[in-house]
Amino acid sequence: MYNGRPCAQGACPVDPGDPVEVTAGGTTSGIDFALQRGGVITGTVRNNKDVAVVDTLVVLYNASGSWVDGDWASSTGRYTFSGLDEGTYFVWAEAPGFHAEIYKELTCPGRDPCGVTSGTPITVSLGTTTSGIDLILRPLSRL
Repeated sequence: MYNGRPCAQGACPVDPGDPVEVTAGGTTSGIDFALQRGGVITGTVRNNKDVAVVDTLVVLYNASGSWVDGDWASSTGRYTFSGLDEGTYFVWAEAPGFHAEIYKELTCPGRDPCGVTSGTPITVSLGTTTSGIDLILRPLSRL
């Protein structure tokens, strides 16, 4: 926001912002912004035979285990979370016919019975890309 106030994950409530005075017919100058690029996490979702898993929901959680964002992996298994604040994150994925996984290679039956913060933490810095956060989903057993 104006006057150097940060905006978490791009969600800025207007109320705490600094007001800008304007007059009819006048020009108000000096209302400048110094934007900083957020962090990025990127990776792929594949099965245990190194094939991309379609219809994969990938979810990003913060250090306290709260939901931050969700994305569907592309047809090549690629996913990206961008515009992230500096901090620690966890990535979790699930797809039909596969066990859910928390990065890095922590297989969990169902939606988060292991606790997402039991996964490997991913440290993100502003303006940097953390790549290679790859998940390997294991198929469910069939009778």
